[in-house]
Amino acid sequence: MLQLVGEMARRAPHRVGHLAGQFRRSQAHGREFLWREMGLDPSRLHYSASVVAYLRDQHAAGRTLVLASGSTQAMADAVAEHLGIFADAIGAAPPEHLTSTRKARRLADAFGRRGFDYAGNSSADIPVWAVARTGVVCNASSRVLRAARQVTHVVATFDDRRWKGPGLQDLLALMDRN
Repeated sequence: MLQLVGEMARRAPHRVGHLAGQFRRSQAHGREFLWREMGLDPSRLHYSASVVAYLRDQHAAGRTLVLASGSTQAMADAVAEHLGIFADAIGAAPPEHLTSTRKARRLADAFGRRGFDYAGNSSADIPVWAVARTGVVCNASSRVLRAARQVTHVVATFDDRRWKGPGLQDLLALMDRN
């Protein structure tokens, strides 16, 4: 995300103040503004190759994958369509920022408590792992991995330190509706 803000400051410095105002409204508003202003195309985002390969394998095995994102619905839909492995996408509706306990509540309401598996990478994902059946930990710190293991059964971990993307991992949620 910071890389995108820096790129915006170089390309359109007169819009940075407006970006700050959007982030003050909500993170979802700020992300949506940045997405629109930078003309971002999901194919230009940096994806963790190991996580995407895992998700593709899960999809090929017949798992139903749903992308759950703290970003807006439009952004989640664009990434889901680009990757072509998700049956659906769940995103935020500004001013809502769909993370942490809000995401946990939304996913538990949609799929049932312990009715889905969840992939994430940050401390904001701990409440979601706590209501998930199992967890997948993607490029997270050792502290986050330990916390995930305290609240769910972690079935896979990825540590692809070469990956330097702008925080896309918070978009990934893996759910099995079976």
